[in-house]
Amino acid sequence: MVASVVELGPAARAAATLAAVPTTLPDVTVRVGFLGGGFIARYHAMQLRLAAAPNELVAVHDPDPGRAAAFCAAEDGEPVDDVAAVIERVDAAYRSAAAAGMPTPVTPAGSAI
Repeated sequence: MVASVVELGPAARAAATLAAVPTTLPDVTVRVGFLGGGFIARYHAMQLRLAAAPNELVAVHDPDPGRAAAFCAAEDGEPVDDVAAVIERVDAAYRSAAAAGMPTPVTPAGSAI
């Protein structure tokens, strides 16, 4: 008997790879922050509510403190005074205030987000 070797095409390789990916999510709640509390931030907050992975909105900074407070009242989280206060409280942050003149945030390790 002669064994035959079958080469998988790209689609079959992709399907085999996906089949090996675990389908359960880790039991971890991702702490999320927002840099900017305007229209785009509200869109991202809506997407977070629809996400399968557990998450919690914990901190929001906006150059306009009133906008950050209004965002938190409508969504959740706590308005904070600066970018660093958001970064030190979260696992992930949405940056949605580039047009408002917000500086590029950096992680505590110094790499740009």
